[in-house]
Amino acid sequence: LKDAMIAIREPETIPEETPVGEHDANLAEGMVRRVREQARSIISQMESGAAGKVDKDADILQWAIRWAANLITNYQVGEDGKTAFERIKCRKCRSPLAQFGERVMYMQLNDGKDERSKLERTLMDGIWLGIKGRTGEHIIGT
Repeated sequence: LKDAMIAIREPETIPEETPVGEHDANLAEGMVRRVREQARSIISQMESGAAGKVDKDADILQWAIRWAANLITNYQVGEDGKTAFERIKCRKCRSPLAQFGERVMYMQLNDGKDERSKLERTLMDGIWLGIKGRTGEHIIGT
């Protein structure tokens, strides 16, 4: 697979190999470690706000890990002074944020069948879980 990617990719790709047994040298493992640390911070913040522990099997953990990775991509500044988001999109990420796990009010998306205006629709309670990277939509847990 690596050789096939090198053959079709422009510009020239020079592969890097990780020394055997040197887990710290592996870029992917370094990113996994950063996401894990960020997720721990998010969960710790949630636990302090809720005055309780988050169960290790709780569904919200997978959302915390996903949001941790998005935070790194969108807001962690690299050596070049840019975030990964800026390198990809050529602009800063300016999405409005809520605190992960925060209770929020939201309005259900209109599926085209709802004839009521925005003023007539009811606000509902939800939990803010992050933003979809490709669309910028806010993810609300119910």
